[in-house]
Amino acid sequence: MVIFCGHFPDGAEKFARTARALKKAGAKDLRRELYRGVQRAAKPLKEAAKESARSTLPKRGGLAARVAGARYSTRTKAGRNPSVRIEVRDAAGRKVDVEALDRGVVRHLTFGHRPLVEQRVRPDWFMRPMREGGDDVRRELEAAVDRVAAKLVQ
Repeated sequence: MVIFCGHFPDGAEKFARTARALKKAGAKDLRRELYRGVQRAAKPLKEAAKESARSTLPKRGGLAARVAGARYSTRTKAGRNPSVRIEVRDAAGRKVDVEALDRGVVRHLTFGHRPLVEQRVRPDWFMRPMREGGDDVRRELEAAVDRVAAKLVQ
């Protein structure tokens, strides 16, 4: 689920400009520093999403434990459409459909048999912590971009 692009358009453009300049300059160490800053900034959001999954999603059947125990990773794109995306993969490495879960829909087998059934769950468990922590993360992302941009100019 994209957490950066649509929510922080000014920061996304600044991030894209800095990343393009770093690529053009061939400054791999500064690019690495920029992406590490993005990782650091997104870490509290991942922890907040895990906690929200534990407290919001259904515990019976193990959905809350499975989603909270999944691997949350940050993917960064600095091209034409810059974004920071948090992806969620379960223990088997399969992508968790965070968008559907966040809309309040879970599709699953009943007692391991077909057909798939849809179950309603409480929506907005993922994006709520993203919005609540958004200002702090945006400031940290912009600070990381500014630090790297200042080093690039020197």
